[in-house]
This record gives sequence, structure tokens and C-alpha cells, in this order.
Amino acid sequence: MLRAALVFGVTTELDMFANQEAIRSIRKELASRQGADMADLRSAVTLVTAPGGHGTEYGFPIPTLASANEAQAFVDARIGEGSDYIKIVYDDGKVYGLAFPTLSKETLKGVIAAAHKRGKLAIVHIAPCKEHGMQSRRGRTVWRTCSWTAPRSQTSGGSLPLTTRS
Repeated sequence: MLRAALVFGVTTELDMFANQEAIRSIRKELASRQGADMADLRSAVTLVTAPGGHGTEYGFPIPTLASANEAQAFVDARIGEGSDYIKIVYDDGKVYGLAFPTLSKETLKGVIAAAHKRGKLAIVHIAPCKEHGMQSRRGRTVWRTCSWTAPRSQTSGGSLPLTTRS
């Protein structure tokens, strides 16, 4: 896909979640001469989710976060595996007719603070979309992602803005 992206003028792709070994292999290829005809890649590698939360259903094991007390160590481990930014899932699945455990608000705040402490961008996948207000009011870095199946009234007019506040 990175070769096709470059053909169409995309010089960098942003991956939000992938198997650590797959990212390691792609990065090795990018570092070699074989990667000269490929778009660059930035990745969150393993996302941050609750035990049994969204992201754990894809058929390969991933570490999960159970409490705010573990947030800094968890973020540090993600950085250690090569995360360029920290992707956080705050999604209970209800908007899709599913039910997933999700991070507590305290844990979410702890992960964001831990990412910022290490100079990393925190990208939060939030559903349902009404939770956006909670995040942006707290002055955090938020990438608003709303389900395309959500009613337009819940998606801030259908926009997907990147909001950074200090």
C-alpha cells in the first residue's frame, strides 16, 4: 500500500493501529534501499484500550490498560515499541449496536497526560460523538472521529477537525 500511496502523491501515511511485527517489518523495508519507492509511515502501533475493549477483537493479542495508575508505564511501553503518537480508544461500541468495555474517564485523562509528558500527540477515538465536548473542554489534543453511521447532528455537522488546545 505504501508504494501505491506514493504513486498517487501521498508521501506519508498515518496508521492508527497495527500488529507490532508488521510495523517493524515495514519500517525495516523503508530503511533499506527497497523502501525508496514507498510513502513514509507514522504509526500508533498498539492502541490504548481497556481489557476486552475495542481493538482486542482482531485476532491477535494486544496489551490493555485497566487503570489510570498504570498509564505512564503503558504509554512508555508503547513508545518503546515504536509508537510515533498515542492512539486511545474511548468507545463502548453502542453506536454500532455492540457492547465493549472502555477506559474510565480517569484512565483516559491519565493516558493523555502520560503521552504529553513524553512529548507525544494523543489521538482519541471517541464514540459516541457526544463525548467530544468532554474532551475539548478539558483542553486536550483530540482528533474527532465520528462514526459515519451516527446521525449528522452528533457529528458536529459532519466535520472531522483536528483540535489542539493548551
